[in-house]
Amino acid sequence: MPSNLKPMAITHLTRVDIEQRLPLAFTASEDVLGRLNIGTPLNPDLCDYLVRIYEASPKPATEILLNPNTAKRDLDLILDKLDIKRDDLFWIHPKAGGTLRRQIVDLLHANLEGHDPLIQIVVGPRQVGKTTAVEHLIKEWQGKAHYAAADAIVGDYGPWLEKQWQKALASGENTLLVLDEIQKVKNWTDIVKKLWDASKSRGIRVVLLGSTSLNHCLSRPIPESLSGRFVPIYVPHWSFAETQETFGCDLDQYTLYGGYPKAMELAHNSIAWQDYVGRAIINPIIDVDIYQQGRFKNVDNLRRAFRVFCQEFSTDINLTSLLNKIQHTGNTEIVKKYLNGFAEAFLLTQLHHIDDNGFPDPRKNPRIMANCPAVFTYGRDSMKSFSEDPIRFEQLVAGELSRIPHTSFGYWQQSDKIGMDYFIKMPDQQIFGITIERNETKRSLARSYDLFRKTFDGARIVSISPDNLPVFMQGQRAFLDMTAL
Repeated sequence: MPSNLKPMAITHLTRVDIEQRLPLAFTASEDVLGRLNIGTPLNPDLCDYLVRIYEASPKPATEILLNPNTAKRDLDLILDKLDIKRDDLFWIHPKAGGTLRRQIVDLLHANLEGHDPLIQIVVGPRQVGKTTAVEHLIKEWQGKAHYAAADAIVGDYGPWLEKQWQKALASGENTLLVLDEIQKVKNWTDIVKKLWDASKSRGIRVVLLGSTSLNHCLSRPIPESLSGRFVPIYVPHWSFAETQETFGCDLDQYTLYGGYPKAMELAHNSIAWQDYVGRAIINPIIDVDIYQQGRFKNVDNLRRAFRVFCQEFSTDINLTSLLNKIQHTGNTEIVKKYLNGFAEAFLLTQLHHIDDNGFPDPRKNPRIMANCPAVFTYGRDSMKSFSEDPIRFEQLVAGELSRIPHTSFGYWQQSDKIGMDYFIKMPDQQIFGITIERNETKRSLARSYDLFRKTFDGARIVSISPDNLPVFMQGQRAFLDMTAL
């Protein structure tokens, strides 16, 4: 911090002061602003955190800067003057706002800067920073870049796509072309194939982004027109490490609200958080990304199916029972269709039974897993922590294991007493059996371990409990290697 900065009244702080001091800040309603006109000189060395005040107002008015940090006594004194309780503060890191540079940016750089790179197709959940990641890429790109989004176009998208492509080509070799919401272009795969084949020798670099309906396209057999021409890049929900770095949250906060950075900013107010997740994430996914693609006839059934599935986490589901709970006519194939729809939309994942050869067994019903803690909390309308809710704990572990790329992941069960909660086969072929610590007898665990090792040669066993969860959350594979028996 520059030594020439002097203490000043909070009412006199400017944007320059914000940038220089990185001080404690909070967003407040007009009611709180009225209580801030106290003109108290604050020590400029008291800095480093951002604070957001609990307020019911859906549109906080403005930012006011404070500097209290180095001493609890100083902070309490200021809060007393403001008539604000310490418990009404939600602490977050100065990087708040979702500006974290995610690792996906480095992957895109590596893929695009090589010789004769393929088209990069970026997919992932809503509201996790796909566009922000590409903005980082564009800013860092050593060359010209052209970005365009199809969501602002009315009418025929085909000519629009060709026009953007030609603009990029006109900028010369090594130009980066980024096209967002590409799934809105009818027959985009055929158009992109034609343009790519005609121009790839000219050194153009192409990144395509889209919503969950784009993932629906890619999860089917690859269209002949794109075969061998693209690399899918998956942008996952935010991890605990990313969320902690950006917002300074603890493990309890992440396991309740984590996954979506914008929603995390509202975690201090559970009502506002619930409203935002519903309006900005869950409802658009169901109503737009899934329903409006024409795969389902009744949006109310879709919404009901989501709620029903969220009550079935970590259980061996019965398709007929689910059909009855959804109150849907027809056969169980519609339940499978719903499950696939939610999986392609990155809301819920099917965890399949693994047979004794290490492959998913289609004869056994899957289990349902929430793709991130926020989906679990919203779907079950539950604020119980992982230490209070064993199902949340199981789901949290499953979600973290599923983040490990290029693995075979499921569950292995031989009977009610014999099995592994999770089976995971790594890219290096190492197999782990993971158990969730419960009140099981040592005999049943010992029998499960023995049979698992006999079934899968060289397999290793890991037990995860609330006590070692913090270490597991900091690095899943490293934890497995370090603690496996």
